Amino acid sequence: MGAHMTAEQISAAVGHFQKLGCQACANESMSRRTTFKIGGGADVLVTVSTESQLEAVLKYVKEQELPLLLLGNGSNMLVDD
Repeated sequence: MGAHMTAEQISAAVGHFQKLGCQACANESMSRRTTFKIGGGADVLVTVSTESQLEAVLKYVKEQELPLLLLGNGSNMLVDD
């Protein structure tokens, strides 16, 4: 089972990512994001549109020492409930 973020970390991260122009939401159901349509919630789900957004997200995650999983289209991905 992966590491989870605190409520404060989640709120701060979502706000930061949205200020970058990214789509970001808390406690997003991963079942809507995988081809198998199963899985629990992600603490934070961020969707980037540009390379600079991705770089800024990665920088923030590293600086804040947050858990990270990069996901493409969700093909053949099993997410724990």
